[in-house]
Amino acid sequence: MNVLLQSLVIVALVVPIIIGLLLGSMRGLRRSIIRIVLVALSIVLAFVLKGTITDQLMQIQVDGQPLIETVIQEMFQGQNIPTETMENIVTLLAMALIFLMSLGFFLFLTWAILFPLLKLFIRNKTYIDEKGVKKRKKHNFLSRLLGSVLGLAQGIAVAVVCVTILNGVFFNLSNIAATMNGMQDDGTTYATEQDGGNGSDQATVDAFNTLIEYNESGIRKFINKMGGDKLFDSIVSLEKEEGKKITLTGQIDALRGLVEMGKELSAIQGMDMQGGLNADTANALQEIFNNLDAINGKLTTESKDAINTLVQAVANDMLNLDMDFSAVDFNTVSFANEGQVIAKLSTYKETDFSGLNETDAKQKAKDIVDTVMQSDIILPLLSSNGEFTIGLEGDSYDYAKNVIDELKQAPDADEKKIEMLEKFFGVSESQPEV
Repeated sequence: MNVLLQSLVIVALVVPIIIGLLLGSMRGLRRSIIRIVLVALSIVLAFVLKGTITDQLMQIQVDGQPLIETVIQEMFQGQNIPTETMENIVTLLAMALIFLMSLGFFLFLTWAILFPLLKLFIRNKTYIDEKGVKKRKKHNFLSRLLGSVLGLAQGIAVAVVCVTILNGVFFNLSNIAATMNGMQDDGTTYATEQDGGNGSDQATVDAFNTLIEYNESGIRKFINKMGGDKLFDSIVSLEKEEGKKITLTGQIDALRGLVEMGKELSAIQGMDMQGGLNADTANALQEIFNNLDAINGKLTTESKDAINTLVQAVANDMLNLDMDFSAVDFNTVSFANEGQVIAKLSTYKETDFSGLNETDAKQKAKDIVDTVMQSDIILPLLSSNGEFTIGLEGDSYDYAKNVIDELKQAPDADEKKIEMLEKFFGVSESQPEV
């Protein structure tokens, strides 16, 4: 097991606390007050300047193009991800690292220059010893004790910030790697050629495995349980239009959620639908939609907003799904309810119309057609499957066809949706009855 990243986080936690405690004891109360104020100033400066420094750094020209474009090409290796999303992810990762390096720089600067200057104005009292030599009084026990307390507080503050940033960077890099791996149909993005993969070198494989091991470690889980992931997002974020905050976690979760949902939706398109809708098919479809509901339920509002913005390009290009998602709002959609549409369709198909009067039979057909029409996902998704029809026959077919024919005659008929309904119910002129 590779514990390199875990070791780095432990070092970032322990070393600042020990150093702060020891130096606080040596400085005493008054000088420790100066130092903790300078440490707080360093953290504030790093936080305030991180965005400006990141923006300037990302625009540095490298090989005739901005650095951000170079990093995107190296990091995502031609993955078909919307440019805005890649820019957000790279910018936020850079911002996290720049914040950490800026903090180190300001801590050193204040220690090497400002702290010595300020110490000139705060000196220990002097006394004359028995030999007539002028000396400075040493710190008493109380001064050293209080200095240790302030030094400990200073060390904890620095340790929390460092651990939060390192954990956030490692955690999100792991999720990026897992997401990119999930975009490949064969799941071999990080497999070497010898292992039958796509030729990633061993260093890439080792880096991926190291990140995955950290993501599964108890240290990462403990830090996030204590709120480390939320603190990271509050430190490292971008302000977009209308005051919306963009976080690294939110952007990556959006991509990861789309990849997971895309695999479920792709499974539907790959199902054998030639026999029409039956009990087994209905159960399988409901299970898929329950899985989709679980995936969507874990996403934050930011991630769902990102999906709403990017889903059409991602679905058509990245996930190879030929489906119109423009009417789907991932903040409000219930995939579980969409799955219930399948159950209603299965029930309708098995209905014995011989026991119904004409009015009730027409109403039952109208209800099921209306239910399908109001679906944002079931109708466009299953209609895009070239083999799918419900497989109606007899009275269930006739009544459904009559309802759809009436819809076609309406002056405000939606031709595209009518065409999907005909395909869906298997009642188009080009399709024979089952």
